[in-house]
Parts: sequence; structure tokens; C-alpha cells
Amino acid sequence: MFRQLRAAKPEEIESIKEKSDIGLNCEVVALDTPKGPIIGVVRIVSELDPVYFPEGIENRWKTTFLRDIETRMTGQGIPAYYFNIDADDANADWRAFQEKWGAKKVFSVPTYRYKTSLLD
Repeated sequence: MFRQLRAAKPEEIESIKEKSDIGLNCEVVALDTPKGPIIGVVRIVSELDPVYFPEGIENRWKTTFLRDIETRMTGQGIPAYYFNIDADDANADWRAFQEKWGAKKVFSVPTYRYKTSLLD
């Protein structure tokens, strides 16, 4: 039997809400299978990634850059943005700094990030 992608039901959304970062620009979809629904979050986001800092640059310059980007995004009505920081030891201080100033981890473990081109 052919199954179609559908909007997720409220109880399905609730079941993944705590671990899925569902925001305003998200659509939660589902596909029914014999073992239960596959649930996915389609997200349209603003992202600041990658950012290239000169080697040895102090955190004050990094934060000045980020302040200016965030001011610009706020002026454009962008409510949030995503970014990546490498999970290696060399970036531990920068991660701690970001978290101190309000950045929240979306994933609790290091992950690989992939890109699938749909129009190439």
C-alpha cells in the first residue's frame, strides 16, 4: 500500500518536542510505516556558518563580530540563528564562552553535518 507524507499529529509533535528544537519556521511531517510513524522536522533557518577567525584572535574581536551580525539579524526580524563550533579540545573555551552568553546546544553529542543538493 502506498503511503503519503502527512502533517504530524499533535501527539506526535509533542512526543518529539523536547529533543527537536521546533520553532516558528518548522513543519513537522510524518510517514506511517508498519512499525510506527517516521517523524521529521523540516526547518527553514538563518545560519551563520562557517565563520573564519584569524588564528590567535581574542574573544573580544569574535564577540564584536557576532554582536554586529546579531544586530543586523535583529533589524531584519530574524528571531534566532544556528552556528557550528568544532567539538575538539581546541575550541572548548569558545564553546564555553558562547554558552555563558546564552547560546544553547542543539545536540548533546558531536555530530557529522551533511548537505544534500537538490537542484544540482
